[in-house]
Amino acid sequence: MDRIEAETARLEARLNELSRQYADLVAAARAALLAEVDGETDPLCYIRDQLPPAPAGHRLAEVEPGRCLVCPEPAYVVIADPAGQQARVCATHWQEALLHSNGRIRAVGLAATPESAGSDTEPHGRPRTDPDPDLDSGPDDPIGGGDR
Repeated sequence: MDRIEAETARLEARLNELSRQYADLVAAARAALLAEVDGETDPLCYIRDQLPPAPAGHRLAEVEPGRCLVCPEPAYVVIADPAGQQARVCATHWQEALLHSNGRIRAVGLAATPESAGSDTEPHGRPRTDPDPDLDSGPDDPIGGGDR
């Protein structure tokens, strides 16, 4: 009997999760339609924000190098979900992912941007420096979090 109750609880939780995801997608679709009516420049951003990353090999996974997965802004942060799937995102979408995932999505590195690729400077014109291997990130480090 315990096995049946456990399976029922698991299926109920999954159904609730899928129902929430569906409601979020419907709300995003409606927001996108209204944004188009209102003349917003990127009405599909509402839908892109709700979709999971496209699987490898999918045409949507082929985002322009150095650009955010969600929007056309330069990507500055590499984020990863608990399964290890990574994506390059802008600072805005990094914050949104962090907020909406309750901390399950974490920053795991800095993304090379079109402006910085092959450059001797970091973003904002600072000289590029090699990381010091003797420095360990602390638990408050948003990139490393001390888990290296």
